[in-house]
Amino acid sequence: MDQANGPASITDRELKLSYWYVTNKLLLRKVAVGVMIFVCVCFWAYVGWQMTFFAIESQVESRMIERLMFSSDISLDTIESGVPAQLSYSQIQMLFGGSKRNDFLVQVENTNSLWLATFDYQFISPDVDTDIKKGFVLPGESKYLMDLGLETKDVQVSITNLKWQYFGKYEEFFNNRMRFIVRDKEYVPNIVTGGGNQAKFILENKSSYNYWEVGVQVFLYSRGDLRTINYITIDQLRTGESRLIDLIWNEPLSSIDSLEVAIDLNILDEENIMPQEGSGQSI
Repeated sequence: MDQANGPASITDRELKLSYWYVTNKLLLRKVAVGVMIFVCVCFWAYVGWQMTFFAIESQVESRMIERLMFSSDISLDTIESGVPAQLSYSQIQMLFGGSKRNDFLVQVENTNSLWLATFDYQFISPDVDTDIKKGFVLPGESKYLMDLGLETKDVQVSITNLKWQYFGKYEEFFNNRMRFIVRDKEYVPNIVTGGGNQAKFILENKSSYNYWEVGVQVFLYSRGDLRTINYITIDQLRTGESRLIDLIWNEPLSSIDSLEVAIDLNILDEENIMPQEGSGQSI
């Protein structure tokens, strides 16, 4: 006959734990209830604080809207100050050149004092293939977009991928970076040179920045009328450096009496600034 197993043995530790639980059972229940009450109080206090904050914020926003709608101190210009005004464009101008090649230009103006405009532009013609070029207009700037030497008399201008960038301290950028001096401007006609018509001047970089590229637009006038244009890109113009610029026109020109030079440089393009290593040499 098999002998029945006796009751399982209980250790002293288990006996002490059971005794402590029975003794403190009521206390544990009170602690658990207290914790639950504390959590509920914190939750409802947070909900009440959020509702109060929302009510106060809603009142402030309502008052601001009422002020915008009814106050004479705030104008529509103030409301729209965060939106740049669109660029304005002139009519396309054609300048007759030699060998059936003509120059085309259009003036673009950015009336926004703190917004930079960047875009792609192209002088489109049914007669010739033209390139898409990168363009920009600095805040408050009026400048010319141009395409030179096209064998056509029929073009249209296309502006695409227009983007705006805000610069709150543009005046400081301009004063520090757009510091160039153009001196000793001279136009020499072909009857003197024996070759092409020549325009020359000295360009000096008076800023504290070295530039990978600096664009220069050159305009020749006769009695106030624009006769011809040219464009040159100057590579690696360092701070303090001066360059003698010499441009030649082979087409016939007569009665040229004034020469204008315009710097075409996006001073807000950080990628066009060279590291400050040494200084340029002056001529």
